[in-house]
Amino acid sequence: MRWLTGSNAGQTTSIENYDKLDRTITIKAEMPLQAGDRFAVYPRCANWQVHHNIIIGCMQPMTVDLLGSEGVNLNDNTVSSPESVG
Repeated sequence: MRWLTGSNAGQTTSIENYDKLDRTITIKAEMPLQAGDRFAVYPRCANWQVHHNIIIGCMQPMTVDLLGSEGVNLNDNTVSSPESVG
């Protein structure tokens, strides 16, 4: 899991158990939680791919925060930022 908001924002933790009937998630590490904290669940073997794109004119065209596995693929992209300085 990746925490999106709250005091744990930006941190990750592993899921110990998910009960489908109760719809409850048990996490491995104890963390402070508050109502409204948001998170996203990523599979351990996320196999996302970013390929064959043209990205032009961005100061920061891509930020990669690897939440995936060895199957992650980032290739055959064209990145050009002629207007950016520095």
